[in-house]
Amino acid sequence: PFDLDKLGLKNEFLKNYLDMLAFLLQGLPADQTLTVVMAYMVEDFFRENAVMDFPKGGSGELIGALARGVTKRKGCDIELSTAVEEIIVENGRAVGVKLAKSGRKIRAKEAVISNADLYNTYKFVPEGIHQGFDEERARFVGITANPKDGSVPYCKSFMHLHLAVKAELIPDDAPPQWTVVQDWSKGIDAVGNVVVVSVGSKLDSTLAPPGYHVIHAYTAGNEPYEDWEQFEHLMDDAVARDKDEAYQAFKDERAKPIWDAIQKRAPRVVKGACVVEKVATP
Repeated sequence: PFDLDKLGLKNEFLKNYLDMLAFLLQGLPADQTLTVVMAYMVEDFFRENAVMDFPKGGSGELIGALARGVTKRKGCDIELSTAVEEIIVENGRAVGVKLAKSGRKIRAKEAVISNADLYNTYKFVPEGIHQGFDEERARFVGITANPKDGSVPYCKSFMHLHLAVKAELIPDDAPPQWTVVQDWSKGIDAVGNVVVVSVGSKLDSTLAPPGYHVIHAYTAGNEPYEDWEQFEHLMDDAVARDKDEAYQAFKDERAKPIWDAIQKRAPRVVKGACVVEKVATP
């Protein structure tokens, strides 16, 4: 791990800053990040004339670029918005996938590669299909999620605010993106402590109609999902969520740090002043 104390770093601000940098770039504090990862990120981040890229046309263009990188090759194809229900295993090998909506099966010529997270990749393979896989699942995705028990720890989740506002509400000198740490003493991954605010339409005017801006702000991987488990029964019922007073109150409470972070640079962006207000919870 990237142990700042062992490296002899004494300056409290620099320790906090590197902790935040590690957290923002890959979701874990510095002391849980491999030194080689931090070395690469810090070198790249502070390279001469380095900039942070923003995808022209929005994040959807990233998917488009990835798709073109595949489809430009002979015999390669992409199916978007096509959920997988199960990885098909035969004779101890993954040989294809079964699609969720249609039930169609796609056979693999050589291998099945999953880019899903560890937890969901294991869910794609039914228990009892492969003993070794079941043992690995139990070891890595155990009920404790505690590294001391050999399990892979769960990452914390996110709260999101998606807003559309009149351009006049965003000061001209506000940057296209800013990050707010509410309290350095709480720890970089404390609930609602680090918030990232992005106004992509300041860089790319095609993302919003003339005279408007779009804002995406979120708590950066510091929202523990267990706090939301009490509302799991509402997950598939939007009407019930809208009517549930406890859920709505909790959502407002956890969204407040995001509103506060936005108002650090755009104080006129408040609840009720936006054309569109969407709050996304874990």
